[in-house]
Amino acid sequence: MRKSQKEQAEGFVGLLAQAHEEIRKAAQAGNTDLALGLLAQCQDGAISLGDLIEKTEGEGFATVALLEDYCELLYRIHESLLQGEVDSAGKTYKNLRKSLIRIENSVRSD
Repeated sequence: MRKSQKEQAEGFVGLLAQAHEEIRKAAQAGNTDLALGLLAQCQDGAISLGDLIEKTEGEGFATVALLEDYCELLYRIHESLLQGEVDSAGKTYKNLRKSLIRIENSVRSD
């Protein structure tokens, strides 16, 4: 990955981390609509980042697979919130953070 694209990806990962904190706060406050909106924005951004990486690195790049897993996690959390099956906000945040750490490490090393 070129340096400029790597920096862009790292910056985006930082934005996702901030969004995760806001999702946690919204879930704790019972503001499901805000949490759902933030989850959707995270997914849109992850898809865009995956597309960028695929264009520059080709299909099958490790980070893209991690982004796909991340999107799946976002979807499961989104569906749980819609159905009122809310895990604790801390558990949700922890799961998002774990996934994001894997993506961040992949961006740095792959």
